[in-house]
Amino acid sequence: MAIYYILLFVSALIFSLQFLITRQYQRRNGTGFVSSVRLSLFAYLAIALFFFIKGSVTMGQINFGFSWFTLLMTLLVSVVGLSCVYMGIKVLAVGDMSIYSVFMMLGSLLLPSLVGLIFYGEELTLIKGIAFVCMFSAIVLSVSSIDKSKLTLKAFLYYVGIFVMNGMIGVIFTIHQNQPSLTAGAILGSDGTYSINNDVFMTWYGLSMVILCAVVYAVLFVVSKIKKAPELIAVTQEESTGESAVKAFTISLVFAALYGLCNGLGDYFIALATQPGALGSSVTFPIINGGTIIFSTVCGMIFYKEKLKPLTVISILLVIASTILFMFI
Repeated sequence: MAIYYILLFVSALIFSLQFLITRQYQRRNGTGFVSSVRLSLFAYLAIALFFFIKGSVTMGQINFGFSWFTLLMTLLVSVVGLSCVYMGIKVLAVGDMSIYSVFMMLGSLLLPSLVGLIFYGEELTLIKGIAFVCMFSAIVLSVSSIDKSKLTLKAFLYYVGIFVMNGMIGVIFTIHQNQPSLTAGAILGSDGTYSINNDVFMTWYGLSMVILCAVVYAVLFVVSKIKKAPELIAVTQEESTGESAVKAFTISLVFAALYGLCNGLGDYFIALATQPGALGSSVTFPIINGGTIIFSTVCGMIFYKEKLKPLTVISILLVIASTILFMFI
């Protein structure tokens, strides 16, 4: 089991680095929805290609498969993921991004964990309960000093929306990983039971997001032509760099590919940890959240010289305590 804990911490570190890559991409391409759709399209294309090649090399043959169940699950994750991107952009105009981030983390912590506990027989022990309380308290403390005037009704709806949607990503992962016989490329063992081919799952995950992003971009393109509003699909570039269009596009493509590899590897490790016989979602997602909070804070201090407030220090200590508790469950 120790290997799963190691993979989850590696996953948390990767997700933290992903935030740094996203910032660099947005500096060059803007923070709008269309820019995010383009980032997702190229990033998830990289995910699909990477895991298809990885799986084929590992298996020694073309590693692919199809099932309606996997296609439906990956399409649902893609829809939910893009909706999170959209809400994240819209909330900047009506609410506070820090509060939004708290609701996002709470959703990814609580909803998948509850699904694992209620529907998949994962045990709620005393230590796990204490760990949940510590993690919950840490997240709430981290925004206790935020300006409450930004808790408007419209902003609150976005907060609730990201709580549900970001949590649903983990829920869908959990459902998929607990139905191995229905998944694409499922591997039949000598004992008559199926195991999940996670490389095929990640390939379909990437393909589903590419399909969805392509459809969204095509719709926006058509609408921009009809309304004669080219700004709908425009991407802001830094004119001060003096780079050619080809060079600027190539650099942005590299950032997108790096983002995709970080996201893909992180999700792949989560898939391994939530499959039958592994850690389960009620342990996996709290550790992922705790590790990401810790590594993101460290990255912010190192790369952006961010200073820690007293309440932030307390919340980080609670996160560390809860993460340690989850490791001893």
